Amino acid sequence: MNKQTTFTIRKNLLFIALMCFSFLKAAEFTPGEGGALPTFSTFTNLPNKFGGFRVDYISRIDYYFGGGPRTTVDMGFPEPATIGASSYTLQYSTNGSSWSNYQSGYTDLTTTGDNFSITLEENYYLRVLANGGPKNGYTSNEVYTPLSSIDTYFGGYSMDESMYISGIMSPWAGRGIKANFTVKKLSDATIVNNCLTYQWYRINPLTYEESIIPGADRLTYITTAADAGYKLMIKATADGINAGGFCSIITEQGNYIANKSYASNVNKDGFTLNLFKTVNSLSIQDLVLRDKDYNPVTVTNLTQGTNAAIYHITASLDPTKAPYQLEYKSDFWKIASTFMMTHLMPFLNITFDIPTEINTIETSTTIFPNPTSDIINIQSDDIIKEVDLISINGEVVKNIVADSDNIAFNVSTLSPGWYILHINTENAIITRKIEIKR
Repeated sequence: MNKQTTFTIRKNLLFIALMCFSFLKAAEFTPGEGGALPTFSTFTNLPNKFGGFRVDYISRIDYYFGGGPRTTVDMGFPEPATIGASSYTLQYSTNGSSWSNYQSGYTDLTTTGDNFSITLEENYYLRVLANGGPKNGYTSNEVYTPLSSIDTYFGGYSMDESMYISGIMSPWAGRGIKANFTVKKLSDATIVNNCLTYQWYRINPLTYEESIIPGADRLTYITTAADAGYKLMIKATADGINAGGFCSIITEQGNYIANKSYASNVNKDGFTLNLFKTVNSLSIQDLVLRDKDYNPVTVTNLTQGTNAAIYHITASLDPTKAPYQLEYKSDFWKIASTFMMTHLMPFLNITFDIPTEINTIETSTTIFPNPTSDIINIQSDDIIKEVDLISINGEVVKNIVADSDNIAFNVSTLSPGWYILHINTENAIITRKIEIKR
């Protein structure tokens, strides 16, 4: 249920420097006390192949051109432009080794979009062929699509990735994911119960190779460190007696191990990065440092300290451009810092020490509704100058320059999940966590 949230925040320049993000103090842990991060295997693609091809479901439909109900397959894939191709051609095989172009009306079935829906005449393996561009002639991963002989269809399916499931927010290991599927009879649309079995898979993000997760055969799954870097998929398979076909859903969010962090010895020449877990190596090329205006800052040197959880980072820092934001680009783990005492964000804010004898400024701001599905309203006692909406990955997804005490903006096109609302007023900087739901 949407509800109005009103809050009053007391601000001083210390909080302005922090941009209201909480961060871990040195006293909270000793660098490296969390043990070592696991060793990760690098993802690599196969020669002349690309991933991303998936089958969303196999069901039965009434075939309006005669012949009665038939098996239908709905599939999806990234648009050709994402790999530099001009189009895709659907291909099929009856044995997984000899391939032909799938034809509709004696014409190869080709698209510049991101999906196909076809009716099956027999059991097929399916894939798409890239046309044009640097990957001309490359083929996608393959999915086996057996015929369904039972006149049922998937009347609905969904996936919930909200933090309430396990209390841990995406994209961190330990978060919960819950799926839901509904099967209906083709004849009268009544629901068929107790006809599905479930299985969760890890999906290689490059090849889309599927690996069964042992014991993960319920609608709800709690992620682990072993899922780091992978996409996750649940497949609901009908029993072949009361219902037919299958339906699969792939998670939208990433899966990472959180490596809690804090900065110390912050000065104009750099700072020390302290990590909860030791790492095998830290690459200067994978460090991303930005100032408060999101401008990149060059990291000129990186040296390990007394252990593999302490790193001295050299960069030219201007206190007037603080707080700085540090991220680490990895498929498997992220630098993390606390937000609002309980939640972890995939970046670290780096601030300079600020004198404490600062006059306190008080402001009252109202944000509603929260959660929301379309519109966010902001009302303030102060004039609002600028608003940033920041994703959990630290990306500014919406920026609004304003000069008003009452603004509203639309978020209906954004992906569901948690975001940070960062509001600059005449007298304060306010940060609030919001949730977008669908």
